[in-house]
Amino acid sequence: MDVREAIQSRRSIRKFKQQSIEKEKIQLILDSGRLAPTGHNTQPGRYIVVDDPHQIGKIAAACNHQPFVAKAPLLIVLLGDLSCRVKGMDEGADVLDAQFSGPREKIIRDAAIVGDHLALQAQELGLGVCWVGDYEQLPMRQALQSPPSHYIVVIFAMGYPDEDPSPRPRRPLNELVYHNVYGQVENS
Repeated sequence: MDVREAIQSRRSIRKFKQQSIEKEKIQLILDSGRLAPTGHNTQPGRYIVVDDPHQIGKIAAACNHQPFVAKAPLLIVLLGDLSCRVKGMDEGADVLDAQFSGPREKIIRDAAIVGDHLALQAQELGLGVCWVGDYEQLPMRQALQSPPSHYIVVIFAMGYPDEDPSPRPRRPLNELVYHNVYGQVENS
């Protein structure tokens, strides 16, 4: 499968076969995320790989009890490490503090690139993925026992798909693209 095919065939999968994902595939997915470009090569992405059903249940509860999260055989939690952007910061610094809003935005942007690399690699390997963002930082931080200096960017519910959803409609490019400034369309 080439990159374009992976992009075109990727869907949000919420039904998974109860089948473990091979460790080699998980490693390849994580390594693909590691290779993502980041601003100033700061590499803020950190991963928590969750395959313990009890821990998956705790995370699903912190995701507003979304049933598909609880049923996923694997979760990969993607965090952004603030210390990559704020050198010499206090060990107890909280990424949610207003003083860190600028660096926080940068680690979120960088981690989003990492996340897309993860999702597309999983797609190429025949795995289904759903990006999960319906949670609050503090309850999720508690469920994951993650440090306050790390922002929880996204959770990937992952497994072998047990559904094949149809493509969702996409807007045409001519409704989305402007030239030089917002609102200006290209002259034909």
